[in-house]
Amino acid sequence: MPRRTKDDALLTRRAILAAAERVFYKYGVARTSMQQVADAAKVTRGAIYWHFTDKLSLLEAMVDDVMLPQEDMLASLAQGETRQPLADLHLACLGAFRHIAQDRKRQRVMTIITHRCEHVEDLAPLSKRRQQCKEDLLQQFKQILAKAEHNGELSRDWTAPVAARALQALMTGLIMNSLENRKASYFEDAEQTINAFFKSLRR
Repeated sequence: MPRRTKDDALLTRRAILAAAERVFYKYGVARTSMQQVADAAKVTRGAIYWHFTDKLSLLEAMVDDVMLPQEDMLASLAQGETRQPLADLHLACLGAFRHIAQDRKRQRVMTIITHRCEHVEDLAPLSKRRQQCKEDLLQQFKQILAKAEHNGELSRDWTAPVAARALQALMTGLIMNSLENRKASYFEDAEQTINAFFKSLRR
């Protein structure tokens, strides 16, 4: 019996998260009430508060179900020392972008936190997490590109810090635009853009 109760609780939690994803995506986080989430999940508000303390904890749990693109790239780049920094960085960027292109759930959650999540004080911890991911990723870009520069791989037209900021801006723009334009042709063009950028980095 306890096992069944635990399984039921897990199913309820998943139903709440799936319902929150739908209503947050449709109405935005600030305009969505916990009652709307309860109605969409077909549970009571009490059931929601048994699993989540407030709207922020619900949103954070939803985001924790997927990795942000920056976290994807950081995880890939942190796997170990690289002897071919530009090639490995190129593959990590393509991989993170492809994950978004192939995962509709990730697309919806990313859309919620970038386009449906008003920047209010209650949601500051989530904004802080996103900002920290961006800063960590930029530092990782700089370190890897500095290795490429040291190895003589980086074009003399670039310095590691400038290339790192350009790469971050490129990836952020492509990912943000991909959330608004999900046509297959866009993703193909975006990959070609990433390939062309890395070609420009090579000596």
